[in-house]
Amino acid sequence: MTENEHIVDLTLLGCPMHTIKARETMQHCRVGQKIRFRLNDDAVSTIRKNLAADNCQSTVISSEAGTTIIEVTK
Repeated sequence: MTENEHIVDLTLLGCPMHTIKARETMQHCRVGQKIRFRLNDDAVSTIRKNLAADNCQSTVISSEAGTTIIEVTK
């Protein structure tokens, strides 16, 4: 992982807090900065949809044991 990336673990948060925290985190990022989020599988589509509405792009990096890591670029 480079210095431009950071992992935020949202697995302990439920709805809507995981969405609020992800959006808050991305608001503090520079354009082009990448952040990785660790999410429970059931939160992935909601988070990706909300971040896309904020003009962020996301990619699933890995998925195992009920959690998924996505990389989001502002």
